[in-house]
Amino acid sequence: MIILKTTKELNKPLATFPAGIKDYIFNVYYYRLQLVGVIEDPKFLQLHELDKYLTPTDYIDWRFSVHWPAPILDVYGKPLKNEKLLQLLYQVSDKTGWPLLTIKSFRKYF
Repeated sequence: MIILKTTKELNKPLATFPAGIKDYIFNVYYYRLQLVGVIEDPKFLQLHELDKYLTPTDYIDWRFSVHWPAPILDVYGKPLKNEKLLQLLYQVSDKTGWPLLTIKSFRKYF
């Protein structure tokens, strides 16, 4: 397991891969004891470069308040299902020891 010691380390991606979609990249971030992958456009500032304004955790919290939580977010912040990117996320999970974001079902009983 990788131990992240400083806030600056928390805001950096744990891994970066080509996303296979246009020229986008796939960054894997530490989010509340779990891993979340975010597709980002390298032509613009990436989440870890926006630390003056918000952290990756703040961004992911905001996106999860708009859409449902998912282990992969596309370049627009929407949940994405992609087997190739999911495998990359599992590779990072195996290397770091951190689990992927898990989604618990919330059922309301009356």
